[in-house]
Amino acid sequence: MAKFRFRLKNVAEVDRQIDRAIRRLDHDQVGPLARQGAEVMANEARSRVPRDSGLLHDSIHTKRQGVDDPPVWLAAVERRQAPHAHLIELGTVNMQPQPFWRPAFDSVHGEIVRILEGGLRRKVGGR
Repeated sequence: MAKFRFRLKNVAEVDRQIDRAIRRLDHDQVGPLARQGAEVMANEARSRVPRDSGLLHDSIHTKRQGVDDPPVWLAAVERRQAPHAHLIELGTVNMQPQPFWRPAFDSVHGEIVRILEGGLRRKVGGR
């Protein structure tokens, strides 16, 4: 195994730069990025869900999770409206799976990362 040595000079300055970058992240500005990423996922899941009655399609939404700051946004299925969502996704002994959630995530995770990364770069970099 290769060994590396490095020396970090002026640790206090690095700390100041990190603190400055974090302060630039106004949580009111970060929340919309998280919500935008969740909307991308919800829209993709809606486009892939098998449609029978439409209940499952209509149950897919975004929601703010908890009271964290910055807020955490999720794409989710409203289980009271569509308690059968997991059965559709995974299948049962008597029904073949009809995956929609995982394929939606696989399709858009790169886009979500780009949304978050680009937005955060603009916020921290001031661009």
